[in-house]
Amino acid sequence: MAQKWLDGNGDGSAVFSYLLNNHAPTTRPGAGDPFGQLLFDRGRSSRTGYGAMADAHEYGFELNLGLSLGASVELSNKAQTLESARFLGAPRNGKREYVPYSYCAR
Repeated sequence: MAQKWLDGNGDGSAVFSYLLNNHAPTTRPGAGDPFGQLLFDRGRSSRTGYGAMADAHEYGFELNLGLSLGASVELSNKAQTLESARFLGAPRNGKREYVPYSYCAR
């Protein structure tokens, strides 16, 4: 079933559509979508948001006395902080909902 889906079921762009969009089913698909049922029953999905901070400094000098000498130094610092995380919870009564990460980390 997975190989048939990866082959695109005759539509070569179907796989890329799933990769680039959020297609995690939150309600159980019908019998006409066996791969969607598999994703619903056993799939894992998360929604995360990151905040980023970047700090950069550059220092340089040049000395020219008939002969040019110079140097420069660049210092940078980058940090990412997880600001929000939600995960697709277990199936319950034919539905799945995204739950906060704190529910999954217990």
